[in-house]
Amino acid sequence: MRKKAVYSRIRIIARARSPQYTADFPVKFDVWGTNNPKTIEQVGDGSREANQAYWSSWKITNGTDEWKNGWTKVANCEFFLSSGENKYYEGIPLTAEDLDVIKNGYEFEFNLDVAEPFRYLR
Repeated sequence: MRKKAVYSRIRIIARARSPQYTADFPVKFDVWGTNNPKTIEQVGDGSREANQAYWSSWKITNGTDEWKNGWTKVANCEFFLSSGENKYYEGIPLTAEDLDVIKNGYEFEFNLDVAEPFRYLR
């Protein structure tokens, strides 16, 4: 972001996606904010590998959750279809109402207890 701001929500719109609801569709995720993210030079030995491990908790990169130090969680987001749970993963066909919700977008509200303005979100 160009400047610090207090954020209240995030909206996700899945336009021009085929199929509209696929495995790479964000279903469950967290949003974090900070004003002082670490640079590559500040992480480990300064290498790309150390930076990738620092910023990721993925086992494939030998990642850790160290990056969470200095970041504040501002939202826990989980999307549910209007007709029930996330049925795509169960192989159950989507209803017309489900497809409309996905196409028109959905919104998550941030934790209103976190009133601190942030410049960086992840």
